[in-house]
Amino acid sequence: ALIASSPYTTKQISNRFDYTVSPRHSLFLRYTLDKNHGNGPIGAPTMPSNWLVNSNWSDQSILGVTSILRPTLVNDFRFSYSWWKNRNLYPTTAECADCLGFDYPQVAISGTNFVMGHTLNAPQGRDYRTYQWSDNMSWQTGAHRFRFGGEWEMDITKGFWGFCDPACVTVYSLERTRQLAPGIAVPSSIRTIQDILQLPVLSMTVGFGDPTSPAPYQQGNATHNHRIRVFWQDSWRL
Repeated sequence: ALIASSPYTTKQISNRFDYTVSPRHSLFLRYTLDKNHGNGPIGAPTMPSNWLVNSNWSDQSILGVTSILRPTLVNDFRFSYSWWKNRNLYPTTAECADCLGFDYPQVAISGTNFVMGHTLNAPQGRDYRTYQWSDNMSWQTGAHRFRFGGEWEMDITKGFWGFCDPACVTVYSLERTRQLAPGIAVPSSIRTIQDILQLPVLSMTVGFGDPTSPAPYQQGNATHNHRIRVFWQDSWRL
C-alpha cells in the first residue's frame, strides 16, 4: 500500500472601488485574483510519478462608467482585462524524488490501473489574455425604450502541449504474458521497475516535434482573435 500527499493551495482576492464623479457620472473599478496550485492524478489512481502538477494564475479587472446624458438617455461604458496563466507539469524532485518511476516515460501495465512515469498530459501550458471594450445606450422616448450598442473583444493566446513526451508505453501484464507466450522468460512477480521493463510491449506512442500551440505556422495571426458584436432592440407598451 502507498499513502502519498496530494496538496492543494489557493489564494483569492477581490476588491471593488466605486466613485461618483458628478450627479451625472459614476464609475467603478473591480479587481479579482484567483491563484491555485495542486498535485494529483488526472483520473484513476496512478503512481505519484504519473501525477500532474497543475498551477493557475488568473487576473480579472473591469472599469465601468455610467453617464446620464439626458433624463431619457443613459450610456454605459465597460473595459475589462483578464489574464490566465496555466501550467500542467511533471512532479519535480522536491515533490516526488523517491517515487517509483520518477522521470521515466509513462509506462502502463495492460488490464490494470498501474501507471508510472511522466503523464501523457504534460508538459502543457497556456497564457490567455483578453481585452474587451463595450458601450451600450438606453433611450426612453414615448412608449418606446431603445437599447443599442456593441463590443470589441481581442484575445491573445499562446501555449504548448507535449503529448506523450517523451513516450507512452503499455506492456502486457504478467498473467497475460504467461497465457499468450508461456515460453517467454518473465519475473515471477512485479517488485521493481526492472521487473516491469522485462514485460513485452503491447503498444507505444512517441511525442516529437514542436509542442507550441498554436502550431508554428503564421503564429502572428493564429494567436490573435478579434470579435465584434453589435445589437439593437426596442421594447414598447401597446
